[in-house]
Amino acid sequence: IDATEWVGPWNDYAFGFYREAPYYYAPGFHEPGASLAVGINLDIWNNLSNSEQSIIKYACKSANDTSLGEYTHENAKALEILKINHGIYPRYFTDEIMKEIGKISNDVVFELGNSDSQTATIYESYIKARNSYNKWTEMSDGLYINARKISAE
Repeated sequence: IDATEWVGPWNDYAFGFYREAPYYYAPGFHEPGASLAVGINLDIWNNLSNSEQSIIKYACKSANDTSLGEYTHENAKALEILKINHGIYPRYFTDEIMKEIGKISNDVVFELGNSDSQTATIYESYIKARNSYNKWTEMSDGLYINARKISAE
């Protein structure tokens, strides 16, 4: 292995990737994090009662929330182990690199997103949501995380 893109420090450490690929680059630009999904045959789903559907929906939500919390905690621990015990220190893509990745990614997503009418509808909805969420995240999570850094110095 010369390089890998995996889930995060917890899984990287467990699989021993630090022995093969000692460089750790951030931020991940292609996905904000791992996501979970469940697939159920639509005929089976439609034959479930509203109560059974609700049980499945809330069990999935609970599993997702638990996973997010667990991964956040375990990734933080594993990153410290990788740094202290194995000499792995994150490196960060420059703004110039991130801008170029963004430009190319936007071009690819635009091209694929306009390949047919159904995909175009999904693409337009995605772009609208992304722009809206970016504005909110800058004001909420982004400022909150920055404030935590400043107050911890």
